[in-house]
Amino acid sequence: MSPPSDAFVTDETTLQLTLLCRECLQAAEPWLGLSEPSEDSQAASDCAPGDGTALDLATARWSGTAYMCAELQLQASADQLMGLVDILTQSESTLPLFTIARSSIEASARALWLLDPTISRDQRAIRGLAETLYSWGEQQRIPDPEGSAENQDLITQALDAARLLGCELTKAPVPQIKEPQRRPGATAAMETLLAPVSERFGSASQNVLSGATHATVYGIGQHLADRDDKRGVVFRRRSDSVVLAVATVCLSFSFACTNRIERFGADASAWRVRSEKMDQEWRDLFNRLR
Repeated sequence: MSPPSDAFVTDETTLQLTLLCRECLQAAEPWLGLSEPSEDSQAASDCAPGDGTALDLATARWSGTAYMCAELQLQASADQLMGLVDILTQSESTLPLFTIARSSIEASARALWLLDPTISRDQRAIRGLAETLYSWGEQQRIPDPEGSAENQDLITQALDAARLLGCELTKAPVPQIKEPQRRPGATAAMETLLAPVSERFGSASQNVLSGATHATVYGIGQHLADRDDKRGVVFRRRSDSVVLAVATVCLSFSFACTNRIERFGADASAWRVRSEKMDQEWRDLFNRLR
């Protein structure tokens, strides 16, 4: 049996979601793409050479790689958030909305893992190495005669640095850093991000997003509605699931941006005020419509 008509997204809700998404992107825009951290920031300290030993230089270099990869992940999350706005305003499709939402959250989660304020300089360098070995290892699977030698050279440099930093490596075609320093999988990375970001609805959001993205029966079944002629079913956007997904995307992106700004030592006072306001608006909307 189809859910009641008021269970589906209305034009008013779509407008609210769109405005809040655009506000989030507008607020973050000045902070994305800043290449140089302030002199007294954690990022500057992590990336600055110290005693000039091989270990010190490797730690500085690969810490910088961690910050660079985090920046790319945040840019990706922002781009996917723009895509989410396009889906909300220009399409009647249902499942792609959740696929893009999950991808954006995963990108924010990757950035947060790399920006983690609680880890040491050595640990950040190892995370930069882990991200490099995974990403360029995947790149090696794609036939590219022109770039393969360059990719392999970077992988060799990363492996040498990983050994210098005392990492244990797997024996895969492209060795990866072993636990507990291994790059987390998507689910683990998202769970780490969602725990502080979305409070009680974090696990629900992940279930909704993963179910729709991977086309599980439970994941797609909740978005079914009777056709107008009653001769079958169609996909329609359920209000509670859409609000949950979009709210989690923006809360995750905002949380990751806050960590990026703080690591780079920028004056984040204006961002914090605006971010806290946006976060409360999202939570209020979720609580009102759930």
